[in-house]
Amino acid sequence: MKKNMLSLMLASTLLTASATLFADDFYSEDAYQNEAYQEEVYEQAETYEQEESIQQQEYHQQPSYHTKVQNKAINGFTNMMTSVWEIPKSMINVSNNSNIVYGLTGGFVKGALNTAGRFVTGLFDLVTSPIPTKSIIQPAYIWHDYEATTSYNKMLQLDD
Repeated sequence: MKKNMLSLMLASTLLTASATLFADDFYSEDAYQNEAYQEEVYEQAETYEQEESIQQQEYHQQPSYHTKVQNKAINGFTNMMTSVWEIPKSMINVSNNSNIVYGLTGGFVKGALNTAGRFVTGLFDLVTSPIPTKSIIQPAYIWHDYEATTSYNKMLQLDD
């Protein structure tokens, strides 16, 4: 029974991670193409009126409310599922910054606290997903900057 539960948790974590990685790659490539397009259009604009109309069009191209809610819910669910990876991350980072003994003991404690923090902030993001706010935890996903220390921002800062 425990083996089935463990394999189910591992499978769901891997599926969640791969889905968010795909989405992250997809949106970053789209943003790059959008920036190149914007530069090309600005070069072609000759008068102030044309630039103003272009800026109005860009305002309407910002992510929709639905997209922001969806991204926040995915972020929350992913952080809940991958929170346990804070333990080995902290153990490795503390070991690299000091020594192996302190890394195994202090890193484990730090990782356990960050595991709880990532899980709770993930749950909070999932529950409050209808309110599009910035992520509380940095880095937003555990794999974004693996060597960075996990930190926590202010709660409920509205997303621009």
